[in-house]
Amino acid sequence: MNYPDVEMIFRKNLQPFQQAPHTFKLLQIENGKRDSSFLKAKEVDWDDWKKPFLHANLYRKELDGHYAIDVITDTTYGKLTMLLSPLHTDEVTRTMSLTARLSDNRILSLYAETREAGFFLTREYKLLFVNGKTLQIQESRKYPFCKPHTVVRTLSFLNRSEEHTSE
Repeated sequence: MNYPDVEMIFRKNLQPFQQAPHTFKLLQIENGKRDSSFLKAKEVDWDDWKKPFLHANLYRKELDGHYAIDVITDTTYGKLTMLLSPLHTDEVTRTMSLTARLSDNRILSLYAETREAGFFLTREYKLLFVNGKTLQIQESRKYPFCKPHTVVRTLSFLNRSEEHTSE
C-alpha cells in the first residue's frame, strides 16, 4: 500500500469547490479572539490553505520506508482508515490518518500533525480536511521562554453538493 498523495487528494476533492457558486464561512481564533467572515470561492487564498497540508505530504520518494501503515476496515459503516506513523522521531509529519469509503475509495477525511523544531522556533500544525465540509489549520509557534502562540482557522463549506456530502 502506498503513502497517500495529499496533492492528488486536494486536486480531486478540493478543486471543484474553488470556483463559483461555492461560498465559505471563515472562523479564526487567535489569542482568544474570534473573528468570522463569509467568502466567495474566488476570495479564498487556496494556496495558503493548501500549503501546510502539502508540507505534510508523504508521497515523496525520499520518504519511502519512513512510515508504518496500519489499516482498519470498518465493514459496519463501510469505511477504511489508514493510519501512518513515523518510524523515526525526526520526521516532520508526526501522524496522518486518512478515511475513505470502502465502496469506491472516495476520501472522507484527512488528519495530519506536523512539527518542525528549530533553535529559536518550533512550529506545529494540526490539519483537518473533511471532504466537502471543512478545512481546519491549527498552527502553534513556540519560541524559547515564551508562551506558545496558537491560531486556529476553520473554513466551512456552506453550499455542499450532494456528490461531495453523501456517505
